[in-house]
Formats: sequence, structure tokens, C-alpha cells
Amino acid sequence: MNKYDDLFDETAPDESLFTDKGALDPLTDAREIVARDDQERELQVVEDDVRWGLSV
Repeated sequence: MNKYDDLFDETAPDESLFTDKGALDPLTDAREIVARDDQERELQVVEDDVRWGLSV
């Protein structure tokens, strides 16, 4: 570990998202993928409208 890792460990709150530094690494595999059906459906409607030139 370097001094920044030690400082991070000393100062980061226990319940913070940033406690798990791996959560910030976009190249790691996700532990779990949570699908949000409603949001995905809304996004697909917008994408279809854009694709076909319709207004939302």
C-alpha cells in the first residue's frame, strides 16, 4: 500500500460507497447486475422514437 491508500483507509467512513475502491474501477467485473425493467422500457421507447424520427 502507498501513503494515499493508508490515508484513505484512515479517513473514509465505514458506510461510504467509496470504502470499496473497486466500485470505482470500470474495468472490473460487476458483482451483480440489477435490471430495472421500467427504466429500460422508458429508454427503449425514447430510442425507438429517435430512430424513427418521432417526438417524445
